Amino acid sequence: MRINHFITTISRGGAENQLLILVAEQVKLGHSVKVFPLKSSLDLELDFQKIGAEVDLQLYKKKLLTQVIKVRNMKFSDREIIHAHLPQAEIVAHFAKCRNKLSTRHYGGKFYPKFPKILSSWISRFLTRRKTVIAISQYVSEYLIMSKEVNSSIQIKTVKYGFNIKNFLGDSDDRLTRKVNPNILVCGTLARLSPEKNLETLIRGIYEFKRMDYQPVALYIFGEGPEKNKLTSLVEDLELTSEVTFYGKTNEPAKALLSLDLFILTSIFEGFGMVLLEAMATHRRIIASDIPTFKEILGADGAASFFEVGNPKDLAAEISKCVREASKDYYSLQEIQLSKYESSSMAQKISEVYLEVLGKNES
Repeated sequence: MRINHFITTISRGGAENQLLILVAEQVKLGHSVKVFPLKSSLDLELDFQKIGAEVDLQLYKKKLLTQVIKVRNMKFSDREIIHAHLPQAEIVAHFAKCRNKLSTRHYGGKFYPKFPKILSSWISRFLTRRKTVIAISQYVSEYLIMSKEVNSSIQIKTVKYGFNIKNFLGDSDDRLTRKVNPNILVCGTLARLSPEKNLETLIRGIYEFKRMDYQPVALYIFGEGPEKNKLTSLVEDLELTSEVTFYGKTNEPAKALLSLDLFILTSIFEGFGMVLLEAMATHRRIIASDIPTFKEILGADGAASFFEVGNPKDLAAEISKCVREASKDYYSLQEIQLSKYESSSMAQKISEVYLEVLGKNES
């Protein structure tokens, strides 16, 4: 099978990292895979090439109209698949002369977050008409229906993200050891510094914990994004400059996670939350906001703790509870949750969707 993935960027991020995992499995299955990035950095270019995929840059960093014109002139056979990821890629892929097109929705919010809801919904419905849509979680599937971002006649397939623990950890077998000062509780997150991640609650939660607990605490934030200045100012206002460190984007997420005692994710909403699988792979204690997607990934049986969305005092209380309760029972519960997200199983399910699309267009 010849598979063409159109994706807005191949910089490091949840959707981009997941595509790398999917492509690796597709190459193993013997498929010919090509990746078309449209803009931003090429962080993952070599990674895609190393696993046997081709990275085609003929659309890269071109203006949107130029991308559309170029893709209209590309030739695709009736047996090729075009699989689009993220908004700009969906727009460009829509104009390709290919019968077999589908898209994956990675986001649990409006298709175009900066657009009014009615306009975002109209664009989304236009781009998905007569196409199959893959949702990365049950929450995303339900959101697409509830928000009317797809027509009611559209078939939505839920295929959850896949994960390969061995590939993620590499040579590291030291999942339970933190190589920092054992006298300091190190909390942290890996997240884009954007509004839906709600990092203000994380910082305020550390502030509340510091007020209520005698244990020294540090907060490591790995990520970049538009709210960097706002969050830096908040840290200064709360006099937490000695406790909070902004490390920027990391190319070594496993190493970053292994530097933490507690991994905390404070999102208001998420389409999935790939970093939660990564945190479980490193056996970190996890505290997450109590939203449907995170309950779907982590379960409700003890693999992680949850706090009320946007409530820093409740977050601080959960941090304090994790400090007092040093049980390691969560390790086995995390393994159970991770077993539900095998990358090979995910790739097989997507292959079944491809075959269904091919069969439908042949009939």
